[in-house]
Amino acid sequence: MTTPQLGCMAPEPAEPLKEDIAESDQEIIGGNEALVGEYPWQVQLSIPGYPHWCGGSVVDNDWVLTASHCVDGLSASNFTVRAGLHRISAPDGFVQTRSVQQIIMHPDYDSWTIENDVALLRLATPLTYTVRVQPVALRAADPPALTSSLVSGWGNTFPGSGASDALMEAALPVQTNATCNNAGTLPLVVQDSMICAGFVSGTSGGCHGDSGGPLVVPSSQFSGGWEQIGVVSWGVGGSCSSYTVFSRVSMFVPWIHGHTGAVSVFGDVNGSGCVDTADEQLIIASFGQTVPPASPVLDLTQDGIINIKDRLIVLQNFGQGCP
Repeated sequence: MTTPQLGCMAPEPAEPLKEDIAESDQEIIGGNEALVGEYPWQVQLSIPGYPHWCGGSVVDNDWVLTASHCVDGLSASNFTVRAGLHRISAPDGFVQTRSVQQIIMHPDYDSWTIENDVALLRLATPLTYTVRVQPVALRAADPPALTSSLVSGWGNTFPGSGASDALMEAALPVQTNATCNNAGTLPLVVQDSMICAGFVSGTSGGCHGDSGGPLVVPSSQFSGGWEQIGVVSWGVGGSCSSYTVFSRVSMFVPWIHGHTGAVSVFGDVNGSGCVDTADEQLIIASFGQTVPPASPVLDLTQDGIINIKDRLIVLQNFGQGCP
């Protein structure tokens, strides 16, 4: 059996198991460069000596979701989080850089079976939501098998390539756990706390450096039309040559929200905690006005004028945060 490979290229490990895990990191194989700003919830994690370490996703303005194996053995002070980033070598004015004040690993994370491979990072300073930095909604129900999903990250684009400079994406069909386990190509068992996606041959999928990043599926309303269903966790070490395995977000939503509490919602311009008709009407009433005199909170796209683009963001997130 091939050693499982996870998503970060780790420093010299304190124990053999962590070295094995580091060798099984996941990056985007068989994908394409994402459009700038296409995944506004995607963040990049770095640690001293490693300009790219893992991925993650914005779930609130001061919380990032990632994988436990990305933070295991490290302290909050090791991490730098960059949101709104597209090209690692050329961060622009939309990038927001934050330090981390707290790491919360899932208490039942198992580094042998890689079960419950999720963790939360509390940012030292909240993010400001913009057109390039937004939270992603967490899906509480699993999608049916063969649903098309998208994984994104700065991981290897082919085995041994090293981190990608630009954010990459790949489309993966969601598979049943039985399909992935029966294929006989994975080094570990896909457990109930995991979701499997991709292709038995590894034509497309995650690879080293993608760990902790999001797997998303279409949504009729939330997060600009997307919801997160998985966190990149593990695959076939070295070759990334079969399915990619993710932590199953639906199983962890109560645990996540138990720590984050009520989350801030992009599009909630009146601060009620719910994106609804009242928010839409406030924007419509200010159509054509510049900022100022219009309130900056209505200018969701931050282009200096209240217009249909701002209303579209409200409509895309309509109902989020509501009882």
